[in-house]
Amino acid sequence: AMRYPIVFFLSLFIHTHLLVGSDIDSLNNQLFMLENQGKEIEAMETLISIGEEYHKSLDHREAFNHYDRALQIALKNGLKEKEVQLKAKMGYELFWQDNYQDALNYLFQAEDEKDILDIENQSQLFSRIAEVFTNLGDYTQAASYQFSALKLSESVNDSLGIAYGHWSLS
Repeated sequence: AMRYPIVFFLSLFIHTHLLVGSDIDSLNNQLFMLENQGKEIEAMETLISIGEEYHKSLDHREAFNHYDRALQIALKNGLKEKEVQLKAKMGYELFWQDNYQDALNYLFQAEDEKDILDIENQSQLFSRIAEVFTNLGDYTQAASYQFSALKLSESVNDSLGIAYGHWSLS
């Protein structure tokens, strides 16, 4: 009875990685064209999409690098909300590389300008900061940030955020 879940997982894993690879190829082609046409903002959005694909395939270093390239475009063009979102994403990629201090640097930079984000993204940011503190063994800080995330989720009736908040605080 145990063989089926393993076979299912393996087929899902292979399928996901083949799909992600071809998605990245087509996005890289798109990026090349946009950059050649001087379409910076569209190129930035494509870099973010490529970063998200790398994140899904667990290549957190490549995800970080693509978010960093997108961040440079956001900074150059004064796109404050994108800048804050990208710093949060970059912090999370560093978290997945067990680089907790640098992760906190980026996440705190995003937190400094959190008001530009919608409530769901603020809540997600606090949850991510809580995850870093959990891995650093600072459970007081982790609980404090997770509680803040939970309060934000409750304020907008974000049921997924509420469920995650209760789960991680339990």
